[in-house]
Amino acid sequence: MNSVLKIDIDKEIDFKQFKKKLKDTLEFFRLKHEKIEVFDTKHGHHICINLNKEIDNASIVFLQLLLGSDPNREMFNWLRIKHLERTRELRNFKHWNVLFAKKWVNKKLISKEVLNKKITNYMNR
Repeated sequence: MNSVLKIDIDKEIDFKQFKKKLKDTLEFFRLKHEKIEVFDTKHGHHICINLNKEIDNASIVFLQLLLGSDPNREMFNWLRIKHLERTRELRNFKHWNVLFAKKWVNKKLISKEVLNKKITNYMNR
């Protein structure tokens, strides 16, 4: 199964610059994207990038960090995969790299991601 990069950016970004950085990064690592989806969140964006092949989990975390994903999120992802590798549970645990579509506090919805069709279309051209 092909890998998916899940980027969490908690600020507004210049998507023209992001698109160039993504293109350059994927070319350097001899990867291609098959599909990109951009979701608006309360604080920024979630970006899901479907790759053309499977890569290892450490490389996923590295690329997500390189592309500007929240450093704290990626530190926790790193700790998760290292723990799961040590306990040999990784092969049975496929959902270590999660972006939440909704955020709840005290049973109240405080944030919900929404597909940004305009930016998604731009990123896939």
